[in-house]
Amino acid sequence: MCEYFRRGDTLWQIHGGKETLRDFERSFSESEMGEYIEWVSNLPLVYEDDMFVYKHAGLNPFEPIEKQSREIL
Repeated sequence: MCEYFRRGDTLWQIHGGKETLRDFERSFSESEMGEYIEWVSNLPLVYEDDMFVYKHAGLNPFEPIEKQSREIL
């Protein structure tokens, strides 16, 4: 989603982004949406605790997380 707003990457739209945008437009004013996008953009891509790794999308299980690029995460 962040890449869509930063660079116009349309891959996100193909995977549910169009529906998300429609919901955002109904739920947020333009300034609120900007604040939300800023907030989401600053969240960590990965969260780890002593037992698990939490991730919204994919990761490569065969490579250490710290060596994976932002595009993979």
